[in-house]
Order: sequence, then C-alpha cells, then structure tokens
Amino acid sequence: MPRNLSKAFLLVLAATACVGAQLSAQMSGTYTVANGNPNGVFDYGDLGSAFDDLEANGVSGPVTIEVYDDGGAFTSATNYVLDAVTGASATNTITITAPGSERPVVSGAGAFVNNFTGLDCTLAIYDAPYVTLDGLELENGVDCGLLVYQNGAATNVTISRCRVHGVTIGHGIGFYGSVGTTLANFTIENNFIWDCAGQSTPLSGYLIGALAIRRAVATTIIRHNTIVHNNGGTGSCAFGDTGGGGATNTYVFENNIITCSTNAEPVLNIVTGSDPVNADYNIYYESGGAIFHSDTGTYPNGFTDWQTAGFDANGQDADPMLQNVSVGTEDLHLQSGSGAVNAATGTAVSVDIENESRPAGAASDIGADEDTAAAAPTITSTAGTTAIQGALYTYFIHVLNNGSTTTLSLGTGAPLWLNLAGNVLYGTPGSGDAGVNGPFDLIATNSTGTDTESITINVTGNLAPTISVTENSNAVAADQVITTTSGASISSLALSFVAQDANGGDTVTFTTTVSPSANITTFTQSEWDQTTPGNPTTAAMPSSGTITTDGLITVVITATDSNSASTTFRFFILVPITGGNTAPTVNLATGSAFTGNATSGFSYSGTVGTPLANATLDLFDADADAIDVLTESGTAAGITLPGT
Repeated sequence: MPRNLSKAFLLVLAATACVGAQLSAQMSGTYTVANGNPNGVFDYGDLGSAFDDLEANGVSGPVTIEVYDDGGAFTSATNYVLDAVTGASATNTITITAPGSERPVVSGAGAFVNNFTGLDCTLAIYDAPYVTLDGLELENGVDCGLLVYQNGAATNVTISRCRVHGVTIGHGIGFYGSVGTTLANFTIENNFIWDCAGQSTPLSGYLIGALAIRRAVATTIIRHNTIVHNNGGTGSCAFGDTGGGGATNTYVFENNIITCSTNAEPVLNIVTGSDPVNADYNIYYESGGAIFHSDTGTYPNGFTDWQTAGFDANGQDADPMLQNVSVGTEDLHLQSGSGAVNAATGTAVSVDIENESRPAGAASDIGADEDTAAAAPTITSTAGTTAIQGALYTYFIHVLNNGSTTTLSLGTGAPLWLNLAGNVLYGTPGSGDAGVNGPFDLIATNSTGTDTESITINVTGNLAPTISVTENSNAVAADQVITTTSGASISSLALSFVAQDANGGDTVTFTTTVSPSANITTFTQSEWDQTTPGNPTTAAMPSSGTITTDGLITVVITATDSNSASTTFRFFILVPITGGNTAPTVNLATGSAFTGNATSGFSYSGTVGTPLANATLDLFDADADAIDVLTESGTAAGITLPGT
C-alpha cells in the first residue's frame, strides 16, 4: 500500500495484515422537522420520514426530533408508526418533542397497525422502547389517536403534553400490552383528551375508554391528565382498564381530572382486581346521566364507595370548572375558582401542558393545566454564534408564551441576510458579510411584556467540500484497501461516490483518477466522475468493466466547489498477487532515482541517487499475500528517520 514519507533513504518492508473499520450511519443528536420543510431550513419535511430513518439507521446516541408548527398540520400516513429502533436504550433515548410553545398538529388516521382487524390511528408506537412523545396535537383518528402497542420488547415510553381529540370510534390514547407482556415503566402525564368516542370495538373489547390501558404494572404512572368524555359512543367510558389475563394492574393514578357527560356511560371502567395501587388527588365529575364506575355492584354509591375502598382519600367528586366542555369549542384549561387549583400536593411534575412551571401558587394544580397569571414571554433557546459564507444559518427559537400569544421581531442592527419566519431565524451570508455581525436583539412580545436575546454572529469564509465513498453500502475510509478477486466485475463492488459542501450556497463537482485503469477492461471514465453541479452531488456509481490484472489500483477523487475550494479522497482496490514477492517502487518528488533489491525474505534495501531537500518519497508495493506495510529506518545527511 502507498505511503508518503518526508525524507527516507533506507527502506525496510515488513508484510503484515491490515484491517479497515466500518463506519456507521446511525443517528445521534438533534434533528428538526416541519411540514413541507418551509424555506428549506429543516432536516425533514415530514415526521414519517424521520421515523423511517430511525428505523432504517438505528441510533448511536440520544436522539431528539424537534417538531415545529411552521408548515401547518402534518397528514398522518402509513409511516407514522414508529417501529423498533436498533440501539435505543436507557442512554440512547428517542425524544420527539414540540420545543417551547410550538403546537404541531398531526391530522388523520393513516397510521395503520396490523393487529386485530387492523387499526387506523393518527400516530402509533409499536414495540419501540425508550421513546418520549411530547407536545404534539393529534386529531381526527378513527380507531385511536395515539396507540402504544407492546408486543414484547417495548418499555420506557412516555407520553406528555399532548392534545388528542376527534377520534370517531376508539381511543384518544391507548396503551396495550400483548399476551404475556406488561406495560413496564410507562408514563402518561400532562395530556388533554377530549371528543373521543372511547368505544371498545376497534380492539375487540381489549381496550375501552378515551384513555385506555391493558396490562399495566406498578411502574406505570398516569398523572396530571385532563380527560373530557363529552362525545362518547355506546359502551364507552372516560378512563378504562381492561386488566389483562393475570397481569398485576397495580399502577399509580393521581392528580387527574376525568369528566363524563355521555348518558349512562361511566367515568371509570376498571375490571375487578385491576384498580390502581395508588389513586389519589383525582377529580371526577359525572353529568348528563353519566355514572361514576361501571362496577355498580362494588361501587353502588359511586365515589363514596370508591373512597371507602381506600382510593382517593384526597380526591374530589365535583365539577372541576374547566373553561369549556361543549363539543366543538372545548377549552380544557382551568377557571380561576376551580377546586383543582393548588390541590395537587406532593406532585413531582415540574411543568404543565403549556410547558409552564409548576407550582404557580402554594401547590401545583390537579390536571394537565397549571392556572397561571399571564406573564412576559421567556426565550429559552440560545442562538448560534458562527456562520459560514455561502452556508445556510438556522436558529430554531424556543419561547414560552406564558399565558398569551407571542410575536417575534428583530431589533435594529440585524444583518440584511437574516430572515425571521415563524420561530426560525435563517439566512445565507454572502462574500461581503464576513466578520462580526451584530450585536442585535431578538425580541419576544406578548400582551404582558417582552423578553430579548442579544445575538452576535461571526461569519467565516468558504469551506472545502467533503467526499463520502461506500462499497456495497459500507462506508470506505480514506486510504482504505478494498480487496477483491481477479475477474471481479466493478459492478460487484457497488461503489458510490458523493460530494457535498457545508456552504449551502455552493455547488460541487468531482473527477476521479483511476491508476492503472488498464487493469480494468472496458474502463469507462465518465462513470467515475460527476460533472453535474449539486450539493450534495448525485452519486457516481461506476459499474462497467472487469478487473483482469492482479495488483493494486489507486483511486483518487477530487471534489471542487463553486468557490474553487477543493479536497481529495483516496482509496485502493486490491487483487492479491499469487506469485513471489516483488520489489517496491519509490518515486521522489525531486525525480531522484531509487534502486533496491531483496536482502532477505520480504525485506528490501535501497538507496536514492540524489541528495534530498524536503523531498517526498511515495512508496508503492504491489504484493498482496497480505497487505504490505512499509517501514523506513536509517539516517541521511545527519537526519534520523522516525522508523515508522
């Protein structure tokens, strides 16, 4: 294999094996998504596409997918089912969140779960562990707004700060543990659920309720939810637990508001033996002919018998005084005089559904909403301080509205290349924008006050493009040797070359030098190049020809961007030589000659004929019983060679 040396006069070559490492395309870090990718500043234009990549690539670290409302509502589709993700763990968690006061909406019932007779959901999590879904609004489902289905592997799923409504047959949120499995380490908190039929028919009677669970154990926590069952169907309820064939349903159920106004239907439908281990500080309310509990034999007097059985010693059976529970105009926030205010003693939940801090008063409020007086907005994010000429700069702004609608604006001194759209500050600095831009203010304003963030952005110059190479879908490292056999076709290597540039305004092309190309029959140069500008480029995928000559082929790709910055990437294709060992060749940048001969076994020695002054030796050896590693040692002109 080749190697460059700065000053080398005596060469010793030793045959050793070399193993290349494979690179991974697993996901890690923060990604952004908005419907349709407005202004091209987001990583994804569809939430289902992000799910596809998670499933295809897996994760190598914690992943956060920030979901923005800038492009309007997402449309539920078949890929809105998140299946198992390779690498997900207690460390490598997956968080799908609406940051700050974003209110992204997913509408429809395109997420099809092929269980029972098939379930049409708005969104589903199917056997995907260590997932948090936070802050999304899910509407217009059929069988389920959100279905979390555990068939054996899923655990540690949290659903928080979501709004689910408009489900025409089934459940707002349904948690289902399949036969032989239980719902372990699941949390459902700070959610609004309303206008969901809550019938049991979609899952053949195994789930029932606007909020429905099956096979929950003690590590399941249901807290600080507000459920309004105001448009239920026959055989429905507000909250249902169907037990589950011997599973121990001893979960925590606290600080929830649950109301039912559907005639003759219960607030609670919990099968005998599946009552929560700890039910307290909940508020229940029946109106319009609704009843408290489906088990009228055990609880003939409703809430009174429930308390006698040891549940909700600090609970209430009273109107929670929500803003509006009429179908079509619901507002599940608390009125100031509600009995839920300051009544959630001892809760560990630190924010409410609006991401506002708890407690606002002497104690937290029961339900998903914390009754807070309107306050000035709070910018919780921090702008990036660097940008690159020709590259897109983006700042995704996270702001808490704190009780009223917030608008964003830029103060004086903001650079002209920046744009503010929704909650995204973006732009591409040009050649005249280098240096310090700012300071200038980002201003958040609501009816109560303002918050400002001072921003300074340092714009730097053009960057060279980068090159990625794969062989049969495996990443190839720089100077990696791909070993194949004599007679192998180029197509069997499935090579792919792509170049891209961090400067978003640049385009890139690349050319490839293959030496000796004569080792490949019907070699076609154009297949190895990409002369059509792009960023990233369309992949070059050479496929013509067969390698008919043993030895080493050197491939050098040179990518150049539209601002003349360039980079190179080198790798090798090796067909092992099956004869005796051959002498290396050495080329000098100064043109000095090298002569060498075998001294013993696989060792060679030689001399250069001309004194060197900062010359470069390029060593090359074609042997390939194993991949030869070239090692140099010796002295010349008083210089001691490093020996490696």
